[in-house]
Amino acid sequence: MTVMGVRPGRDLSLLEKRAKMSQKLQHSSLVTALDYGTLPHDQFYYTHEPTPSYPIARVLEEINDPQEYIYRVIGFFIEALDILSYIHEARISHRNLSTAQIRITNDDKVLLEGFINAFPRLEQKNMAPVVEMPYMAPEQLLGMAADKKTDIYSMGTILYELVTGCLPYESNYAKIVDYRNGKTPSPSAIY
Repeated sequence: MTVMGVRPGRDLSLLEKRAKMSQKLQHSSLVTALDYGTLPHDQFYYTHEPTPSYPIARVLEEINDPQEYIYRVIGFFIEALDILSYIHEARISHRNLSTAQIRITNDDKVLLEGFINAFPRLEQKNMAPVVEMPYMAPEQLLGMAADKKTDIYSMGTILYELVTGCLPYESNYAKIVDYRNGKTPSPSAIY
């Protein structure tokens, strides 16, 4: 069972909507709600299948051979893209993709989490608590709606981070400023 507090950036009605939506998605590599509801003190819960798994970063850090590392990154990434494609075929966007949402099971299968805990459209009042901002497309950071394209942008950021070990932008502020000025945000240099 997962329990989360409702706070700025998290809306109870959105959590309920996403949990209900997740019940329609039947994919063995996607964490979906079996049941959901509210608890006292503005808390939301959902139950799901037990999902013993590890963060992708933890699995990859145990690989010492550079070729094996890249091979595994590509394999895991393709698997994650397949899961995302399944979500998109259902005419839904994930909206909350980050490296932390990609987990690896004991039998090396990718597990995608975070679908239910997606954030609403960003507004000034709920921007500060959003942890996944580094993975968000510039238009999402400006408050525009999330869609397939913003998910694909997030996946590009994830791939960049897994391959290089760092995020492509020094800060979200730099990304927003570039976007507002009509520039394609330029990634940070890799050292």
